[in-house]
Amino acid sequence: QDSPRPLAREKAFANMLVGLDRTTRLLGQLLDLARLDYTQLPPCDLLDLPALARQALLDANLPCGEDRLKIVSTPQICRGHAGLISLLLRNLLDNAQGYAGRQAIITIEIDNRSLTVADNGPGVEPEVLARLGERFYRPPGQQQSGAGLGVSIARRIAELHGGRLTLANRSGGGFEASLVFPDVVDQP
Repeated sequence: QDSPRPLAREKAFANMLVGLDRTTRLLGQLLDLARLDYTQLPPCDLLDLPALARQALLDANLPCGEDRLKIVSTPQICRGHAGLISLLLRNLLDNAQGYAGRQAIITIEIDNRSLTVADNGPGVEPEVLARLGERFYRPPGQQQSGAGLGVSIARRIAELHGGRLTLANRSGGGFEASLVFPDVVDQP
């Protein structure tokens, strides 16, 4: 700020904005996690998973055509809390965008009992995969910003819904995170 060089001031200001963005995201995630740790599942409604998935893709600035949103089988409606499922999708999509690489294709697949965010990126090493979801865990040498809370948040949301979050490397390459629901309801 006190530098006589305008370029130095601009660079310092840009770095400050990046730091503020990181801090804001971290505080938001910590608040989300604190709320989720001490809550029971709010009243549930029938969810339209394709509609939630389309909105999550749009919010992440990803295309939401048939090549990105794959509805494998019905029913695509289950019981849950729309706000929490949206938060889960946001965290999983953020991770996919950050770690799969710039050219990766990210998809959401809906099956009769699951909601999966997948990418065609490099996947993760087995020792990293075993630790994903631990709060504040960041793989060694990580260049992406973040605090290691996104998967923890998604896992807690899955637990609140009586489901589970599974993480795996895909057999053809890439990575996937799936929310497996325990209670699927036929479409009304």
